[in-house]
Amino acid sequence: MEVKIVSILISSDNFSYVISQGDDAVVIDASDAPPILEHINKHSLNLLAVLSTHRHSDHTRGNLALKQATGCKIAAIDERTAGIDKVLTDGESVSFDKITFKVMHVPGHTKFQAAYLLEESKCVFTGDTLFGAGCGRIFEGNADAMFHSLEKLASLPERTKVYFGHEYTKH
Repeated sequence: MEVKIVSILISSDNFSYVISQGDDAVVIDASDAPPILEHINKHSLNLLAVLSTHRHSDHTRGNLALKQATGCKIAAIDERTAGIDKVLTDGESVSFDKITFKVMHVPGHTKFQAAYLLEESKCVFTGDTLFGAGCGRIFEGNADAMFHSLEKLASLPERTKVYFGHEYTKH
């Protein structure tokens, strides 16, 4: 069964992603709960987990509400992430039913920033490390870490689709 990816634009520029296979779903970066819940309910999806790329509130604001509404688990590479149930590590594969992600630690924007790779679908969710027109600002990380993270992402297969955390290309 094929994996389906739906982008949900929240506010003017934040993306949340609903990745589903059959009736099961995982959300990447729960920027806000109501639009995500609307999508999940409309399509009768069972939300298994939220994967946060980093702890900033514009990517985690919906974590607790989604957890309360659905019973989903929250996973991230940063233990300070809102509602976290599982701390992930670089290179780890994490599965939710038949949806499997490879965790990539890509610091720079923050010290603990993750990208999530769907290897079978050749897709990567980069949060605020890589955008359509550049990279994220450096807050907790440093330029060397960001450079190495961008190199890591650049080493993915050429046809890898990139799903980033913000829409800045049309502004």
